[in-house]
Amino acid sequence: MVSLQPMAEALDEISQFLANVSLFRNVKPEYLPSIAKRLEERVFARDTVVFEEGDEGDALFLIKAGAASVLLIDPVIGLKYELARLRTGQVFGEMALLGRKRRSATVRTTEPTSCLVLDRNTLLMIVERVPQVGLAIAEVLAERVEQLNKERGQAQVQLEELAFDPGVYRMIPPKILERHRMIPLNVKNGVLTLACVDLEDLAGIDEVRRILRGLEIHPIGVRESDYSTFLKKHAANLPPPEASQRKTAAKLQSVSWLSEDAKNQKALEGKGDEVKMLVDMIIAQAVDLEASDIHLEPELDYVNVRYRVSGALMKRPGPPIPKPYARPLASRIKVLADLDISERRRPQDGRITCRVGDRQYDLRVSCMPTQEGEKIVMRLLETAAAVQPLEKLVLAEKVCRVVHQMVSRPYGIVFVTGPTGSGKTTTLYSALGVRRREDTNIVTVEDPVEYNLPGITQVSVHPDIGVTFASVLRSFLRQDPNVILVGETRDQETGKIALEAGLTGHLVLTSLHTNDAIGTIQRLREMKLENYAIASALVGVISQRLVRRLCPVCAQDAPPSPHVLEQLQLAEVLPRPFNGTLKRARGCETCANTGYRGRVGVYEILVADDELRQEIIRDSDHLRLREVAQRGAFVPMVRYSNYLLTHGITTPEEVLAIHAGRPA
Repeated sequence: MVSLQPMAEALDEISQFLANVSLFRNVKPEYLPSIAKRLEERVFARDTVVFEEGDEGDALFLIKAGAASVLLIDPVIGLKYELARLRTGQVFGEMALLGRKRRSATVRTTEPTSCLVLDRNTLLMIVERVPQVGLAIAEVLAERVEQLNKERGQAQVQLEELAFDPGVYRMIPPKILERHRMIPLNVKNGVLTLACVDLEDLAGIDEVRRILRGLEIHPIGVRESDYSTFLKKHAANLPPPEASQRKTAAKLQSVSWLSEDAKNQKALEGKGDEVKMLVDMIIAQAVDLEASDIHLEPELDYVNVRYRVSGALMKRPGPPIPKPYARPLASRIKVLADLDISERRRPQDGRITCRVGDRQYDLRVSCMPTQEGEKIVMRLLETAAAVQPLEKLVLAEKVCRVVHQMVSRPYGIVFVTGPTGSGKTTTLYSALGVRRREDTNIVTVEDPVEYNLPGITQVSVHPDIGVTFASVLRSFLRQDPNVILVGETRDQETGKIALEAGLTGHLVLTSLHTNDAIGTIQRLREMKLENYAIASALVGVISQRLVRRLCPVCAQDAPPSPHVLEQLQLAEVLPRPFNGTLKRARGCETCANTGYRGRVGVYEILVADDELRQEIIRDSDHLRLREVAQRGAFVPMVRYSNYLLTHGITTPEEVLAIHAGRPA
């Protein structure tokens, strides 16, 4: 005769365990043994995959003993990142089970682990008989849905319930709307309601934002079937944009100088000041072309004006400016920037604030004496675009999630690296946007402060009076900060204080000039910083470059030429063999016949894990660090480039330009 005592003891043990699990905590104790009987216990060895992303969600798991990692894995971009570490008493897999969805992540054990498994049929039976379990599950679902809605904007809505203005639809080229499956519905109080089949199509939302500059975009989710039905119903009211509307959109906007003395500005009104109007026109034209920089270059017979658009310099449309205007133009700009107009032999730097239409800009002005006169370069910084969502910068969704988690850490140091002009400051400011809340004290030290951000303490360095990165950073530590942004880590003293700040409960965000993410570690060693301090404080590294983004209106599918394909494969951007098609730039009226509109970041992401930290402490070389990094959360730039190419965001020529001579 078989004794029932061991079985009874096991059920009692499981029942006591269930009483401390959130799903069953409110269940009456007398029901727990009945639930325990219906659970299957599975034992997994260390490093065993419990389930993979994409698997059917047919059961939920309760960890009875042991631990497991929730992993975000993408073999295409080379990502393997630990989203969470699960321990005894935690539940996982319930969302896919209840929603009848595929698994959204991979779970792997980190030590020998015992799990209690509950399949769908058993769960439904328990919910039917024990209402408290159903209530607990509803609470879990409500929390998860609320979080997803925050991340995705909002839940799906009924399209027919929303007001639709055909005139708003005509404002955007139909090719863009068809490609991204979007419907601009209406504009109210400066906000455009944009219906999207895919709320994660950030490239499409960004294109609409570029075309309708000045409007806030409010994306809402709709079902594919509702999208198609809506278009068919309103097809008669959706003609293509009229040429007259395009011309109206292209009209230059008025310019007002907020940093100019009011009395001086009033004195110039009504006097037909040609120079004043010429400067205004140059600025307005640069804004219309979405230029990042303006170059005024005096030549022998004329003043050459060039705009940097999508990373490339282009000549100003229209006739050249006669040479006699060179000195008055320089004087006008120097007056606005509060510079010395009588000094023409030394470089000068200044700043101007202006409003173009209804948008405010800061212009960083640099004057340089040349053989033919003063060359002036102005960088345009739009105040409203100072803090952009990370999702707008990091287009690969899984990589963006990793970056978001890195900059959300409570302490440690995150480096953003790359050459000058690679968008490091934009990324740093976007990271601040993630952390900017009423309960968080954020301080920055920059050279100079590029954007004025409300709610953040910002300080510019002045080395001539001893206000350096290191001195300000040292003072900041007495200001009770949560997040510290250091514009650039330039020397040993700044690096040492930044690492110490990361070790003492602060999150430090800073930039560094290195060629790749792994090179950051070697650069810190060259600053004579200790390996143990680097390993202990390092959260991760974001290395980046910028490439031009294809114009979505005129981009075409085209197979790469054999030579280009070979170069991409040698750089390990594309696999061997590759039989697909890529996009090429054609040129149209929308992109001024360049084939490109704007720029996009190409990223390399390194997240420091325990194994990498051990190698840093051992003073391992670059190759060894890279080898270890590739086993963890490391996204090489070539893999991210592959993502941009295969998703039609940029061209092979742009990608090859940044990978010449770089390690794969």
